[in-house]
Amino acid sequence: MMLLMAIIPILSVFIFLFFLKQTSLRAGVFSLMVVIMITFLYHGYKLTPENMVHSSLKGLFISFIAAYVLFFGILLFHFIDGVGGIQSIASFISQATNDHIIQVLILVAGISPLELTGVTRDS
Repeated sequence: MMLLMAIIPILSVFIFLFFLKQTSLRAGVFSLMVVIMITFLYHGYKLTPENMVHSSLKGLFISFIAAYVLFFGILLFHFIDGVGGIQSIASFISQATNDHIIQVLILVAGISPLELTGVTRDS
């Protein structure tokens, strides 16, 4: 039963996004309401209202961090693309080798350091 209760919020996101055609913001808010209802109605979680508010605020702040990183990453992509940097990188990698696997490895090795910046793990 606990597994079913844990899967329902994830399924609700997909239902709101893909079947009910809601925006991502609305799907997130509606799914948060589903989670709050499950937490109140299903006593397996044993959360107090104070813990629910604390967890919701913590999730909100983590979402802001993720949105901040994504926004500036996409902005950086558009700046680089605007000056022809993406095409330059693509032509460099394609000229370096004809092997597609090595091309992907070069691309991943160049981008992977960017993954570590901006988001820290909360212990």
